[in-house]
Amino acid sequence: MGEIAAAHVAGALSLDDAARIACARSRLVRERSSGNGAMALVELSLAEAEAAIAGHASRLAVAAINGPRAVVLSGDRDALSAVLADLRSRHVWLRSINVDYASHSPQMDPLAGPLRELLRGVRPTPASVPFFSTVTARREDGARL
Repeated sequence: MGEIAAAHVAGALSLDDAARIACARSRLVRERSSGNGAMALVELSLAEAEAAIAGHASRLAVAAINGPRAVVLSGDRDALSAVLADLRSRHVWLRSINVDYASHSPQMDPLAGPLRELLRGVRPTPASVPFFSTVTARREDGARL
């Protein structure tokens, strides 16, 4: 959702298009994903987090890298609970995030098609100020969004 706001501020999306994207995504998550997932912040490096969720690739993902030892795990509630129990037993600091869906995880994949359909009329334009995407990790002109 932050990427949508940043694209608007950079001039790549109109306010109407940015609001349309945010609302469509939120509606799809509420209707199709709520109650099916969980997320947690854990004090692990990326490599440690990937090792912690190994064997759960179809159910869990590293959703965000917030720092060298701060990652967010996301996905199936039961799989995440099992991983968190193991991490607690090893005295790894963690905190569950108060959501009932799993952003940036395999649970979001089925929403891509319906979201693209809902957003057919959105027309991004070249950004008027530099825009760096957290999705692609590079500068974008805005029109590719």
